[in-house]
Amino acid sequence: MTPPVKTKIKICGLSQATDIEAANRLGVDMVGFVFHKESPRYVEGEQAAYLAAACAPTIERVALLVDPEDKDIEAAVASCNPHYIQLHGQESPTRCVDIGRRYPAAIIKALPLVCPADLEQVTDYENTHTNSCAGFLFDSPPSNSDQGGTGKVFDWNILKGFTSQKMWIVAGGLTAANVGAALAITNAPIVDVSSGVEQVRGKKDAQLMADFVEAVREKGLKELHD
Repeated sequence: MTPPVKTKIKICGLSQATDIEAANRLGVDMVGFVFHKESPRYVEGEQAAYLAAACAPTIERVALLVDPEDKDIEAAVASCNPHYIQLHGQESPTRCVDIGRRYPAAIIKALPLVCPADLEQVTDYENTHTNSCAGFLFDSPPSNSDQGGTGKVFDWNILKGFTSQKMWIVAGGLTAANVGAALAITNAPIVDVSSGVEQVRGKKDAQLMADFVEAVREKGLKELHD
């Protein structure tokens, strides 16, 4: 029997040095910096540069933007030298291709899921001719106040049996209490958490971060021994 693949963990919206210290200590795989000014997790260039420099070399950095202009992307790339640019707006496949060609970072496109038909969006972005995205992040549809991450759970059954040659991430309202259930249904290779590791909106809590990481790893150990 093939052993289960380790689920990668992405923690998004880090904004303080203590957040990075916790991420390093916990050995998470990816961290996200939010460059959307309307977000309570927004970080400016100098702050992002400081945080990015403090990341362990094993951690991949992600810059989150919403319908960015080129100058916004340039500023984000210059500040945190991201491995990935995560796009949460209405960016078209063509726009994703353009951004991917301009900057030395792979593109992750956030796609909202309400019903199974919404997965048809994936085809537009993973077309091998345009090759617009390296991966996808599945989330709940945003309101005007939560662009860049909703903190709301969507129906995970939409992703039951879903596979892709691209990397893909499940986000939206994940917590230590529900991530095991999300993984049991979706078998997602990567999970993304933000508000689920906060006591106060926009401020990460080191203990909640540890609880989330433990919950993901416990799920992996259970599968290994089943």
